[in-house]
Amino acid sequence: MVTKTKANPNPKSNPKPNPKPNPLRAGLTALGKVRDDVVQHQSRVFEAILGIEPGTGWGGLVKRDAPGAKVAQEALGLRKFEAVFDQRVASALERMGMPSMEALQAMRDELDTLRAEVAALKAKPRKR
Repeated sequence: MVTKTKANPNPKSNPKPNPKPNPLRAGLTALGKVRDDVVQHQSRVFEAILGIEPGTGWGGLVKRDAPGAKVAQEALGLRKFEAVFDQRVASALERMGMPSMEALQAMRDELDTLRAEVAALKAKPRKR
């Protein structure tokens, strides 16, 4: 006699082995988390440089100040950021061998002096 086994009425209850972990997906997830952390850190740095209350963005700079002083505070915060940027660019140019502004001005002054001397020599009649 043939006996039938009962089929499982709920096919979803059969546990299937876990699929292989996807290293690409795991890497992209980790990269996304790192990117978010970097963006958050950079935001905190710029907020500190510009004097903005953390987490409020540009609105923190505007809301914190009276309407008359709003523009002045924005300008001061941006000037501070601009000064830091200028210092970084100047040091990078110096490392590349670019002369400083003072050295360039000294060269211009010397060139003006030499041009004046050449003009004076050209104006004098030659003796033969």
